[in-house]
Formats: sequence, structure tokens, C-alpha cells
Amino acid sequence: MLLALDTLSNALHNKKSVLSSLKKKGITLDALDEICKRGHELSRLQNNHMESLGSIYNEIRKYSTQLLKIINISSQDKDMQPLIDALDHLRYMNMSSNNSLQDDAPTEHIESKFLKYIRDENGNIDKKYYEIATLSSLRSAIRNNTVTVEGSEKYLSFDRDLIDKDTFASANDIFETLRGFRTFDEYYRDRKQTLEELLQFLNENIGVLEDLWVEKGHMHLSPLEAAVPEKAIDLSRYIFGDLVPDARLEEILLEVDKWTHFTKHFIHTNLKNQSIKPEDNEKILASIMGLGTNVGLTKMSKSMNKYTYDQLYNIVLNCIDENSIRLAQGDIVRYMRNLWVSEYWGEGNTSSSDGRGIKTIVSSPNSEYNPRHGINKGCSIYRFVCDKYYVFFTKVIRSNREFQQIIDGVLAHEEMTGTPVIEHYSDTGGYSDPLFGLAHLLGFSYAPRIKNISTRNLYISRENTVGENIKHVTFKKINKQWIEEYYDDILRIAYSIKKGEVSGELVMRKLCNKSSKLRRAVVEMGRLEKTIFLLRFYTSPDLRRRIQIGLNKGEANNLLAKAVQFGNEGKFTVKEPSRQQLRASSLSLIMDAICVWNAVYLQRSIDYLESNGKLIDRSYLKHISPQNYEHINFLGRYDFSKEQSLPINVFRKLKIENNHKNIS
Repeated sequence: MLLALDTLSNALHNKKSVLSSLKKKGITLDALDEICKRGHELSRLQNNHMESLGSIYNEIRKYSTQLLKIINISSQDKDMQPLIDALDHLRYMNMSSNNSLQDDAPTEHIESKFLKYIRDENGNIDKKYYEIATLSSLRSAIRNNTVTVEGSEKYLSFDRDLIDKDTFASANDIFETLRGFRTFDEYYRDRKQTLEELLQFLNENIGVLEDLWVEKGHMHLSPLEAAVPEKAIDLSRYIFGDLVPDARLEEILLEVDKWTHFTKHFIHTNLKNQSIKPEDNEKILASIMGLGTNVGLTKMSKSMNKYTYDQLYNIVLNCIDENSIRLAQGDIVRYMRNLWVSEYWGEGNTSSSDGRGIKTIVSSPNSEYNPRHGINKGCSIYRFVCDKYYVFFTKVIRSNREFQQIIDGVLAHEEMTGTPVIEHYSDTGGYSDPLFGLAHLLGFSYAPRIKNISTRNLYISRENTVGENIKHVTFKKINKQWIEEYYDDILRIAYSIKKGEVSGELVMRKLCNKSSKLRRAVVEMGRLEKTIFLLRFYTSPDLRRRIQIGLNKGEANNLLAKAVQFGNEGKFTVKEPSRQQLRASSLSLIMDAICVWNAVYLQRSIDYLESNGKLIDRSYLKHISPQNYEHINFLGRYDFSKEQSLPINVFRKLKIENNHKNIS
């Protein structure tokens, strides 16, 4: 083909006879016709990949026969029965001596893109395309969780993950556990009324709200102004620059352990309910610091020059796991919540979440290419931060999977502290329509900062009234029937999550399948709740300010994490997800220890200033973060011996006390 094209091109450019040139190259007109015909075929196949599938059927058959032998699917959805019958027909064809399909093979499961290919010109079923089309439908059904693959953990029926229907029907604590209503009519009436009140308020105040205006059917907002007083910034710099003492990171861990005794949870698996030895306490703190700072156990052992790598590795293997770290963090968090300075930071019932990208040097199941990682693969450490600044939930995830973690993270706070989160903030990465509906039922308000929020659709009930002043705002209608049909199923999902029968991550992952009817119902409920949130967001500067403050705490937390995780340039050198998770959890524990230590010395600084006649406006304390780290030394040789720690109830002197400066 290339030879013919070159010959034609040269003849035309040099004004030679085309026929003579072709004859010299041994190319006849018949051969040229065949080349053109083949070119048309290739062009047709390139433009229609469906037809090209038939040419690779033999490759598919190498695996499909064996696959059909071992795979066994079932479904409670009647619409899936034709697919199950089709697989049976294919199995029969494979066992049949004439290797042909039966005449009554079902076709209802065939996707529309395959319909014109599964029959030949005589109307008979083409077994090649029928098998390819059936396997394609099987793949879609598995991805959409409309069928169950027997023997599989990942592709079990969604229904099997939840509390069974009989148990749910007989449960008498559903509406004590959830923020819901017994019937759909009660739920819908309540949400419709809430929408009506918000629409009425918006209609009456659209001209009064100076930072809100309507343009091209969408509402727009002016950005918030900075709200941190300069005096609060100056006070923070003075306290952490001239008062809070300098300290090494291992000294901070030792002192916080003296206050909280968090290392008591790191007991050897073979020595449960027994106290740890003093030398093991050193090894535990050294191992946690080696993991959390990402320097690793080898460099930690060299920096200590006291314990070998094998000794530290044995501690990690037998004493440190996710459960022990969570229990240790719980002790630190509860200590933090009891400090009087934490009362200025919040009520301890709101939280925010944010992910920090981590590059991975080695291949890992969590790693993927993402623009935030540059040319390298990477993953994200997704952390949840309370309004009192401590981290209470950490998860290593693939990038762009943040919304799947929101529910588990929020519910983890109540498990750790006994106090539920009532409002949670995230950026656009955590945003998802289904999440709004489930969050409402689970008892917390989901309040994300959404990118391009003015372009987001607003959904209302057909019965809601749109006033004259907001008639130019574009509103879409909620599909009430979807929510009504699946209302009990949605309640059962939320109840199963709240009771710990299924994780929020699994639910959100399975609700990602866009063709799922249940997902469409959850999306409609989510759109209803999202609209309620957006109307509040547009009309409430206080809500927008709370979201901004919450997310700022999370972003500051990422800066602290970057400073602490200095080893290997902050890159993961381990590929197993469990080992990555252990490092991320150890990092969060260290960060909480730093925040507690800073909070204690922030209190002592305020007490010292006031006891020496300095008038302090305590309202500034809500702007002073305990995530400061300029006074902490992360590098050098590490010594975790008990001689380095202060006795109980003994604190370091403030810098001003050591320097004997006068308070100005």
C-alpha cells in the first residue's frame, strides 16, 4: 500500500504517466483496486470500533470459555434474568458438539450499540457478537452492582452488606439513631417546608444582601474579607517567638506521654494487659517518630545510636498497629479538649477534611498519576481536623477519592470523643451529591466549599413558590418519585452505616455506579439537601465564614504535616497500603502531640502575662493556632531516655523567664 502511494505521489509531482509508473513498480490496476478496498475497510473499522471487535474474537475466546466455567452470578433484580439466561446459553454452546447457539437465546440484555451486529443478513444470531455483547453486559452489571458474583468479596450484592430487611423492619431505634422520618411523606413535607422558608427569605432579602446578586440565572457572591485582627497576629508571633520555649521533637513526645500516658496502649501482642518496660517505651516512641517523620527505622536507629533496626522493627511488628495508634490518639485528643484554651477555638463539634498529595517512589496500589504529583505517581493522605485543631481520622487513599471517606471520618469523631460532629467542611474534592442526603440522615450537616458554586444547579419541589424577586434564578425540579420508591432502602443504608454494619466508604463507592436505580434515588435526595445548603450558603455570611475558618485549620494542618514528614523528601518509599497507612497514622499522632504541647505552653504564656500585669484580650485566642512549629527542632540525634523528660507536673520555663526580660 505504501509503495503504491509513493509511486502515485512521485508520478503526480514529476508530471509522469501514472500508469507507466505503476507498471514499472509491478503494480497492476487490480492490485490497486484491492489496495483501495482494503483502505476503505481499515477506515471503516477505525471509525467504527464495534466492527473491529469481530476481528479479535479468537483472542477473546482464549479466556471467555474458562471464565464462563468458573463465574456464577445471581441477582434479585428481575431485569438481570436475561443476562443470567444468556450466560447459560453460552455455557451450553461451549459444551455442545456443534458449537452453535440455541435459537431461543435471549437478547433483552444486549446493549443498544450491539443490536445491529448480533444478527447476520439472514436474521440468525451471530455467535461472535452475541458473546462479545453478553460479556460487555456482564461487565456493566458487575460494575453497577446489579449482580452478585458468588465467591467474590468485592462484588457481593450491595444488599448483603446492609442490615437485613427483617431486622431493619423490626428495629425500634431507627429514628433515635437517624435524623429521619418514618414515612416518605413526612420527610418530603419537612424538606419542602424548609425549602419554602429559605426561598421566601431569599425573595424578601435579595435586594438587601449586598454581597449577593443574580446574573444570567445564577446567584453570585463577593469573596469574604479577611477577619483576623492584626493584633491577634502580633500576639501569636510574640507568644511563639518570645515566650513558648524551644524544644526537640522527641522531647515533646516524651512530655506529652508524661501528661497523657498514651504509650500504655502499645502492648506486645503476646503480653496483653501487662505494662510495658521502660526500655520498650523508648523503642515505641522512637519507632512512632521514625514512621511519622518518614525517616524510617534504619535512619532512626542510627540517629539514636542505641537500638538496632531489628529491635525497632520488632516493636513495629508486634506493638504498633492502627488500633493502638487510634487509642493513643484518643488519650491525646481528650487531654486537648480539657484545656481551657481550646474553648476559644470551637465547641468541638465541627470538623474539616483535606487531602495532601504524597509522591510515591515505588509502585503501589494507592498510587496513580495526578497533576498535583507532577510526572510521578502519588496518593493522598486525607485527614480530618476538629475545630479544636486535633486530627481524629486519617486515611491513605488514591487521589480524587476524597468524597468516599467523609462519612467514616465524621462518624469516627464520636467514637473517639463521645461528641458527634454536627457540621463538616471540605473542599470540592470531597463534594458529591449522594453525600448530602446520607449526611442529613446520619445527623450532620455537610457544608463543602464548592468550586464554581454559582454554576451549580438548584433543585426545588414542584409545589415550592418562587417569588417575584428571584424569578430570574434558574431552578430545576426534584424527581420526587425516585426518592419515594427507594426511601426505605436509603434509610436502611444510613442505619447500617450508623450501626457499623457497613462502612461509609463502601457505600459511597458502590453508589458511584451511575446506572444504579438506588443511586439515582440517593442523588435526588442529595440534590434536595444540597439545594437547602446552597440557599443557606448564599444568604448566610456566618455559614460562609465558618466554612472558611474550618478549611483554613485543615490547610494549616497540612503545613504542619509537611514540616514533620521531612524524611525522604516527604515521599513514600513503601508500597504496601497497610505500611503507608501506619506511617500516615503515626504522623497524625505526632501532630496531635505537637498541638497539645503548644496548647499547654500557650496557656502558660497567657497566665504568665496576665499574672505580671499584661492585659490580654482573650478574644484573640480564637485566632491563635497551636499548629505552630518554628520553635521545634526536628533534626539531629534523638534521645528518648527518661532522663530527657521532665517529672510529672513540672514544666519548662518560658523564654522570657530564662532571659529575665521585662514585659512591655
